Amino acid sequence: MTREYYETKHDYHSEHFDYPRLCRWLDWLRYGTGHKLLDVACGTGINAIWAYSYGYKYIGIDYAFSPLRTGLIQADGEKMPFRDGEFDYVCILGSLEHFDSPIDGLYEISRVLRKGGLCVINVPNRPIIEKLGLYSGTEQPQELRLTFNEWKYLIEKSGLQVKSWRKDYGPRVFKNYIPLKVIQRLLLKLTVFLPNCFSYQFTFNCIKQKEEK
Repeated sequence: MTREYYETKHDYHSEHFDYPRLCRWLDWLRYGTGHKLLDVACGTGINAIWAYSYGYKYIGIDYAFSPLRTGLIQADGEKMPFRDGEFDYVCILGSLEHFDSPIDGLYEISRVLRKGGLCVINVPNRPIIEKLGLYSGTEQPQELRLTFNEWKYLIEKSGLQVKSWRKDYGPRVFKNYIPLKVIQRLLLKLTVFLPNCFSYQFTFNCIKQKEEK
């Protein structure tokens, strides 16, 4: 069901490229000119625009074949076809929660990332409104939603260390002009000023620690 959904039902081309938001997500990685960046679950590979602007050697992989452009690779994020420590940087943005096994995906990210390499992981919070039954996530068939501490535990269990993090307050308010959606996106901006339990998503900046001698 999961692969069928991403091959036939998910509308990749309706997803607008929000460059300022992407820059906020990837600020942790912007000093890596000439290094290899792996974009896990890259969809159409639109993030390559950001990567090339900073001089990265960009490689994108996605579970589904249908959205991929020339030069991108179809691969399972839980079983990636790369050598240990092959990449200097890895990003996975708004996709880990849809893996069949997010912890297996994290182990793979840790494996292909070199020691001392950096990673950005963007994942959804499980907010109070969801605990009260007022929100049930997206229409996607698999979606794990955890609290800040639960995500941090999973990430660090995989061998990555969280060095910093920030709240993500959602896409542009006028991403489209559907009144209800505009109101929802405006309210998301306000969650930045509220406790973590009200947050929309978290962006974790991680490092794969070098082994101590």
